[in-house]
Amino acid sequence: MATKRNFRYSPRMELLFIEGLPPTVGKGGIVRLLIEVGQVNKNHIGKITLNGGLATIEVSNGRAATLAHLLDGRLVETRHIRVWQQASEGSQPHFAQLRRWLALEAEAEKEQLQTDPQVQSEHTLARLVIRGEDVGMGGRILLQLAPRNEQARLPFSRLSTGSPVMLIEEGESQPQSWRGIISRLSSQSCEIALNQSP
Repeated sequence: MATKRNFRYSPRMELLFIEGLPPTVGKGGIVRLLIEVGQVNKNHIGKITLNGGLATIEVSNGRAATLAHLLDGRLVETRHIRVWQQASEGSQPHFAQLRRWLALEAEAEKEQLQTDPQVQSEHTLARLVIRGEDVGMGGRILLQLAPRNEQARLPFSRLSTGSPVMLIEEGESQPQSWRGIISRLSSQSCEIALNQSP
């Protein structure tokens, strides 16, 4: 006679995502896949949400990484599936610390710009006009900006390629603004990558 074992599980759950599932695969097929290929006990599987070819599955804490490794790239019926786990902030405290440091640095830079006019002039390019517009990688809008006078050069600044910037309309009572990144910088022009066209 087999003895029944009781397991104690952590109430904390992790999220596992499966993308590219064939339309014929339901929740039962996902449970079967997790048990047979992922080698997980069904008691470690929580809520399953299906949305088209994407499944979101709750699994017991500590199991998502192993399941993602075992299942990613597997052939399910006629499709290869993509499997990944949700990155949890608690398991990667260095990213949380990095975010705090970046926020502190941004606040310090903002204060310095407001109090020191020389620093403000080194981080500002003013009176530029749009000379061209293009589409870059990921659908980003690339704006080419240059001084109004085509023979003029850009003034000295501490800005460089990769610097985050804010474009602000000049001469408007309520100017609009757009956040972007400097993607190219020369002595006569700069190119800014934006998420949307101004």
